[in-house]
Amino acid sequence: MAETLADIQNTKDERWQETKRLAAQLDIPIVVIDQTQCAKLEFDKVQEMIELVKRDKRMDLIPTIIHKIENNKAPPRGIGKEIRNSIFSETKIKKCLEEMIGTIIISDIETFNQGIEQFVSTTKELKKTYEEHVEVDEKCKTYDYEDYINRLKILYTSRNGLDGDGTIRKKERNIEGQQLDTSYEEIDFHNQ
Repeated sequence: MAETLADIQNTKDERWQETKRLAAQLDIPIVVIDQTQCAKLEFDKVQEMIELVKRDKRMDLIPTIIHKIENNKAPPRGIGKEIRNSIFSETKIKKCLEEMIGTIIISDIETFNQGIEQFVSTTKELKKTYEEHVEVDEKCKTYDYEDYINRLKILYTSRNGLDGDGTIRKKERNIEGQQLDTSYEEIDFHNQ
């Protein structure tokens, strides 16, 4: 099977030669996709979106970024897995996720809460999908979903003045006789 553009000229691969012969007999085109280039372009898109999250505080992009990473991380078998898993390596994925979390941490409280909510809801969705499809190999998971949910819960409860169980530690604050609005959006960190 041709995995790169250079493989198109491979005359020793019997499977590829048979594919070309059948395509010619049936008068159908063969489409060869350069998996390396596709994976690189997808990773570049992820990097561009992370830059938007960092520069413009676009927390709405977090689900798209996580899904792009998840969709491009190859399963532990199949054609092109080495290519995709080198471009979307565990180290690179962790760096991407940590960059987003780093940006969330230094954001104002509203953006912080939105970022946490986006990251947690997407991660919970992925976790639920894997739990429902038990035939999926653990190696297919892109990152430790439970670990990230727990880390984000700690960040969220700490920054919003909540105890670990989600109860409010400080209901209101008073500075120079004025009450401050300390409202927050509740995020469900538990399983659905």
